[in-house]
Amino acid sequence: MPSKPMVDMSQESEHPRSMSSRSPELKFHQLQYLIAVAEHGSLRMAAQSRGVSVAAISKGLHELENVVGMPLLERRAQGPVVTPAGHALLLRARVIANEVRGAVDEINRMQATVETKLSISVTPWIAQSLLAATVNRFLA
Repeated sequence: MPSKPMVDMSQESEHPRSMSSRSPELKFHQLQYLIAVAEHGSLRMAAQSRGVSVAAISKGLHELENVVGMPLLERRAQGPVVTPAGHALLLRARVIANEVRGAVDEINRMQATVETKLSISVTPWIAQSLLAATVNRFLA
């Protein structure tokens, strides 16, 4: 049996490795595939939910199992069943996915709240009558 790949989440290592001896890397889409299979109970439904092929889901999960060095799913005729190791990773994968979604949402809100300045010159009567109602409708 091949040796267990190590999960190295750091940017730098004490012992740099050559490209040919690098351990497999955990990728975000692999975690998304695990979540999708657990939620949908089938590779086909998981693939549809992620907008990829069944082969892509299968390959991503196989790569993820190589990274962690343990089976994450037990393949059965009724569909895949998450193993205990899969459950341990699944809990954390959901937290990671939620954090990434939260970060993206926060960045989108930052982009949406970029303020711009508009200067309008009007007479006092226009400012008190027509402009106030127009600005209120715009801000609503």
